Amino acid sequence: GFVLDEGTDSRTIKVEFDSEGNITNPKFVVDSIKWFWDNVAKKQDYDCDGIVIKVNDCKIQSSIGTKDHRASEWGIARKWNEEKKVVTTINDVDFQVGTHGAVTPVAKLEPVPCDGVIISNATLNNEKFIKDNKIHVGDELYIVRSGGVIPYVVGNKTAEEMAECTDYTDGCVEFPKCCPECCTPLVKEGEIWKCPNIAHCPAQKEGRIEQWCSKDGMDIAQLGPEMIHDLVEKKLVNDPLDLYVIARDYTPQSLVDVLGIGYGLKKVKKFIENVNASKTRTFDKVLYSLCISGIGKQNAKMIAEKFRSYQNLRNATKEQLIELDGIGEVLANSIIEWFKDNDSDGWYLNGLKEYGLSMEMNVSQSVAQNEQILSGLNIVFSGKSGHWNGDDVEVVLSSYGAKCGHSVSKKTDYLVVGENPGPSKVSKAQLLGVEIIKED
Repeated sequence: GFVLDEGTDSRTIKVEFDSEGNITNPKFVVDSIKWFWDNVAKKQDYDCDGIVIKVNDCKIQSSIGTKDHRASEWGIARKWNEEKKVVTTINDVDFQVGTHGAVTPVAKLEPVPCDGVIISNATLNNEKFIKDNKIHVGDELYIVRSGGVIPYVVGNKTAEEMAECTDYTDGCVEFPKCCPECCTPLVKEGEIWKCPNIAHCPAQKEGRIEQWCSKDGMDIAQLGPEMIHDLVEKKLVNDPLDLYVIARDYTPQSLVDVLGIGYGLKKVKKFIENVNASKTRTFDKVLYSLCISGIGKQNAKMIAEKFRSYQNLRNATKEQLIELDGIGEVLANSIIEWFKDNDSDGWYLNGLKEYGLSMEMNVSQSVAQNEQILSGLNIVFSGKSGHWNGDDVEVVLSSYGAKCGHSVSKKTDYLVVGENPGPSKVSKAQLLGVEIIKED
């Protein structure tokens, strides 16, 4: 059955499945969602932005399985289609340069309440969007929070009103011809204007360093956007490698003297400590942090496990890259181009290695890669490992051939538990008869 959660109460309805697992009476689900909308969502004093539908049977949940560690096949969340639209004036437009050089127009709005928050900025997407909506500074725009989260322009009220007497095209917001950060002439790729000055545009430099320091990257917690801006502006940092140069060459006091007002000894000392601590991050974290277009934290891990070192990855052919699941020609070309443009002679990545960063999988994992003694086994690890940090234990298990998941299902062969394992994983393993073994 399905459960529609209504706070303290729930309404369960019987749903029938055919032999292939398809719902044979989906109208029951649709009718219940409509009932919830009419009788619960519309009548509350607080906003209700959507609904969650789940299979309410553990055995059926197990047979259906999961997509990945964040999503299940047996549950889904959906937002209501109705979006609350407000009207406000556009006072100005900022053009922001992203990590990979894309220039995005952002409307600076007269602050307006919308769906429970105050909206003062909204993206205008690209040049075509501005022209299609005939947007001028001073216009009144329709704004919604797309999906109940992201402020989004859905129309131009002023242009609609002016349509009766004029086409209202003169004086639209103009896209800049040069980068707003470094004045380099922009180039167009599809509908996107980009700054080609990858190496020297300060906005792109700062974006790359921010990704390097992010939690999913090298996790240098003390280094936020303001400090990154100051380090770049004072020419102390040009790329992430310079962070390790600073940590080696500067004392906390000498760095405080250079940075000036706003920087205390305690903050700078912590920054240097965190930079040095980041040297323990695994090769897949380094790979994600390099800001290669198209590489996220998940495929960074897959690529690192496949190629084992930056040297192997640098020498990989397009054919070798697209053998990996989820990597097509576009991403393969992106990886090859990155090495050609950023590290053709190896100085950059060799420099990171010299400063102590993990530019390859460690020796024990490299040996284990040739001993596929766990091949064919589905293993879930839960708890704190006594031997490795974070997700590194999964890298080790995978290097022996195991397929590692983040949730227990009937396909799981073993649940391996460290210190303080998740109680829900343990109870589900017990329910399904999955063997539980301690890490030791």
